[in-house]
Amino acid sequence: MRSAQNAPDRDPVRRARTRSAATAVLSLLLVAPAARTARAHLDLPPGCSEAQPASCAYQPAATWNDGFVDLLLEDPTRDDHPVPFRLRYPIGADGPLPVVVWNHGGGTTRWASRRRGAVPVSAGQRSSEEHGRSFARRGYVVIHIGRLPAESLTAAQQQDCVAAGVIARPATFARLCREFVGYRIYGPQNVAFVLAELERLQQTLPGSLPVSLDLSRVVVGGWSGGSAIPLAIAGALQQHRNLRIDPLPVPGVIGFLASSPRGPEWGNFTSGLVDDFDATPELHSLYDVDQRPFLFLTGRHDLGKERDAIPLSRPTAFWDAQRGGKYLSWAWQDDGPGSPVHGTYDLGECAGLRAAYCGWFDSLGIAYLDAVVRERPEAIAWLASDAYRVLTGGRVDLHRR
Repeated sequence: MRSAQNAPDRDPVRRARTRSAATAVLSLLLVAPAARTARAHLDLPPGCSEAQPASCAYQPAATWNDGFVDLLLEDPTRDDHPVPFRLRYPIGADGPLPVVVWNHGGGTTRWASRRRGAVPVSAGQRSSEEHGRSFARRGYVVIHIGRLPAESLTAAQQQDCVAAGVIARPATFARLCREFVGYRIYGPQNVAFVLAELERLQQTLPGSLPVSLDLSRVVVGGWSGGSAIPLAIAGALQQHRNLRIDPLPVPGVIGFLASSPRGPEWGNFTSGLVDDFDATPELHSLYDVDQRPFLFLTGRHDLGKERDAIPLSRPTAFWDAQRGGKYLSWAWQDDGPGSPVHGTYDLGECAGLRAAYCGWFDSLGIAYLDAVVRERPEAIAWLASDAYRVLTGGRVDLHRR
């Protein structure tokens, strides 16, 4: 559901005041542990020892080898818009299995392989391989969706692009508009479409998929640009100039995960997420992120392509969202060349000293999934304890709301 509305006030003085005030507040909330009062006692789960931090990593109940199959669906309600995806699964695990829908970074992707007679594969569905393999090896089916530009544009979609401020020479307008529609509008719709089609396939063609899926237990996640999609499904609207894109509810989704979450516009992100202190209530994008569990992973060196963006603004959704099962992993310490960078939050760029951070983020992600999706007591206790603090040597904080 989309509707063009008046854009929020873009007065630069007010935006600067919002940015300054919000940055000051978040700086206090994300202060390094050294500046806080030390805790006298650590709450550690069985087997976790402060003398051996590695012993505090979360231990899942079982692990499997993983396999995958590439699939392609076309949506007749969107002029047969193609939605390619990679379905990664644990080999030999008994189903029906819970599902993680993962959205790649950036905006739209491109075809990587279109061999005659083969299922075409997009670059996007092949990304975030480390995240996908980790989740699948712990008993989850992972659906990596490739976001393609719209192949054709209706007159209404072209008007939406104009309202959103997609301004370009006539020779490039169509391409930019197709990318805008494919990312901003089709992104959440792709998730709803794929899950509905997989449900239909299971009912009409049993055994057509390599594993049985439990589509009542779905977590939607994404990295960087892909994090806008779980935010939209969780309740966040986008306001691009005069175009408002309302959130899209998706049945079966019980939780969310965002690595390198997109920050609001005051943080110099072109995200459409409005978080101005002076904005009218209906334009606070992130206040309506609902009570379902949500894990955010980011840190002080989390810079993507938007080099003037403010990493401190990335956790804004965590602070603004409705309370209930919200977790924020914030890597605050400066470890020089070993500090986690943007790709580290996608479990990539893990060479050298960053390998430890990738292991820590992976451990937290699996514990979160097991707690939210499987309600495993050991995972719930791990998240509530100081295990992550000990595991990371205090280099990463875990905030809870």
